[in-house]
Amino acid sequence: MIGYRIKNKNIICEMYLPNTDMHTAVIILPGLPSYIGKNLITKTLCDAGFHVFQPFYSGSFDSKGSFTPQNCINDVNSLISRIKSGVFTELRYKHKIYIRIERIVVCGISFGASIATLISNNSAISGLILISPILTYNQKIIESHSKNTSSFFQEMKGMTSYLKRAYPRSYNIIKPKYLDDFLFGRCLDPLTFLSENSHVPILILSSKNDAIIPGVLIKNIIDNNLRKIGTRMKIKKGSGHGLSSFSSKSDVTDIINFIKKL
Repeated sequence: MIGYRIKNKNIICEMYLPNTDMHTAVIILPGLPSYIGKNLITKTLCDAGFHVFQPFYSGSFDSKGSFTPQNCINDVNSLISRIKSGVFTELRYKHKIYIRIERIVVCGISFGASIATLISNNSAISGLILISPILTYNQKIIESHSKNTSSFFQEMKGMTSYLKRAYPRSYNIIKPKYLDDFLFGRCLDPLTFLSENSHVPILILSSKNDAIIPGVLIKNIIDNNLRKIGTRMKIKKGSGHGLSSFSSKSDVTDIINFIKKL
């Protein structure tokens, strides 16, 4: 595995290249707040022959711009276009890197899973992997499937102010209303978009007692709203939320097998 930093428009992206090339790119989208960096899943994906891209959304960490959900969507769609071109310039020595990509898979974690669903209509995408996904922020939809949701809404209510208070140099939130509207379910509902626009297979990994949004709740939402979509779901024991909860050998094997079958 060889790591580089590249730039695409406003965003900085970490790119990891495999030693054996399967001509497949996996874009990993982080949650909030999150910095992915090198991890077991990234290494295992590279060992399996996949190119791994980990972008920093506009206005987050080392990327310029303003952090908003719409900018996150634009960032990923733009990165997909760059990946399709197969031409990159690494930032250390400004060398050109050329790769050939035949499949693009988007792997979103928590908030990143929301962004992944909102680009699911991109024709270049071959599949989606959603880890600890938040498929909707709409209070009516969530409460129609579970009454024990107070912790989720409390988490969303304080997220914007928490990011500004605890990560003042990591998230450039110029207009908090844009993020609040998204997190409070007032715009860009991922579930509605996914049910109307998705054309690709989806793998969902969630913890049964996830402290943010339980896997059982996600399953109920899928069963009632996404039956027509080719969605496969795995619910594991525990209450973990995020990438670290799905780094076991069996979880990574599920991810790799899903990608290889696309």
